Amino acid sequence: MAARAPAVGKKKLRDIVHLRSLGKSGAEVASRLGIWPWHVYYVTQVIKVVVGTDELRWLEEEAEKNGFATVGEFVMDHFNRTYE
Repeated sequence: MAARAPAVGKKKLRDIVHLRSLGKSGAEVASRLGIWPWHVYYVTQVIKVVVGTDELRWLEEEAEKNGFATVGEFVMDHFNRTYE
């Protein structure tokens, strides 16, 4: 039997992205939203971005300039703010 993705509603998905972009751990987010930690980790692992070397350098500079610990948090924050 193939593994199935966890059922996470659209609002919870937005909340996961928002909280993770604030630097919250997967366990903190799961506790706050009342879901299993592996749901949070699964959802945040499937969001991937492919960029070239120059784009990565730019993302790293922008993330640092805007106070984010990682490029992933910066990208998640931007995604969260522009998704809707």
